[in-house]
Amino acid sequence: MTIQFQCEHCDQPLQVPQMQAGDPIRCPNCRHVGVAPQATESKKEIKKPTTNPFTQDQEVTEVMRRGKANGATLGVDRRRVAFARTSIYGFGALLLCVSVLSFFLGMLSGGGPVTNQDGADLAQMDEVTIRGRVTYPQSDDPEAPDGGAVLLLVPTDWTPGEKMDYETIEPGTGAIDYTAGSVLDLQQGGGIVTRTGSDGRFEFQVPTDMTFYMVILSNNVIRPDSPRREHVTT
Repeated sequence: MTIQFQCEHCDQPLQVPQMQAGDPIRCPNCRHVGVAPQATESKKEIKKPTTNPFTQDQEVTEVMRRGKANGATLGVDRRRVAFARTSIYGFGALLLCVSVLSFFLGMLSGGGPVTNQDGADLAQMDEVTIRGRVTYPQSDDPEAPDGGAVLLLVPTDWTPGEKMDYETIEPGTGAIDYTAGSVLDLQQGGGIVTRTGSDGRFEFQVPTDMTFYMVILSNNVIRPDSPRREHVTT
C-alpha cells in the first residue's frame, strides 16, 4: 500500500510506500524536504497544486532516511532558499572571470605596490643618477645628437646672488669655467652645470630631497637673438 499526500510547500501530490511513513522526503518539484505522514493522516482532502502541477501523481524517488545508528530524524529548515545547482556553478564561474580580469588589469597598470624593502632602500639613498640625451631635428635625422649642449639644473628655491654670465656657460666644445662667480653661486645653492658629450648624452647625480628646474642651452639650434660671440658684431 502507498501513502498519498501533498507537499506542504508547493501542494504537489506525492505518494510513498506505507513503510516510509514518518521518513524525511524531498519533493521532486520544489526540492522541499518534508516528512511523510502516517497512513491515517494521508486521508485528508488533497488540494490542487498551486505551482508547476503534474498531470499524474508522481512517486517520490529521493528519500532521506533516518539514521539507523541513533534514530535521529533530519531537521528541516523552512527558511532555506532553494537554488538550482547550475545557477551556483554559473555564479562561481562569473567570480572566477572577474578575479582573473582584475589580476591582468593590475599587471597592465604597472604591477603591485612598492614593497617595504624597496621603500626602505629608496629612503636610504641620498642621491640618484639622472641620465639622458639631448637631440635636435634635422632634415635627414629627426633626433640628431646635440653635442656640446649645456644643462643647468636649478633648484626651485634658489635665489641667485648675481646675474649669470653667459660666457661661462656658453654651449660648445670648450670647458666650462667652474670657478666663475655665477657658476659657483649656482653650485653652492645646490645646482648643477654640465655639458653633453658628442653623442648628446649626459649623466649627473642629484640629491633626493630637492626639486629642480632643468634648462638646456642647445649647441646647434640658434635663436635669432642669440648672444653667442660668433653672432655678435663688434
